[in-house]
Amino acid sequence: MQDIDILLEQIRTSISQIVPEKKIGIAFSGGVDSTLIAKICSDLGYDVTL
Repeated sequence: MQDIDILLEQIRTSISQIVPEKKIGIAFSGGVDSTLIAKICSDLGYDVTL
């Protein structure tokens, strides 16, 4: 497993543990960090509101 895959899995695991509700709101600045978190949450099946 490459470092990027390990990091992505750690982010997914953290989101799943910290945010048990499947409907969430994300303060979206349009930057890389908020865009990445929104995409990961969407991929995990969260109902994301920006």
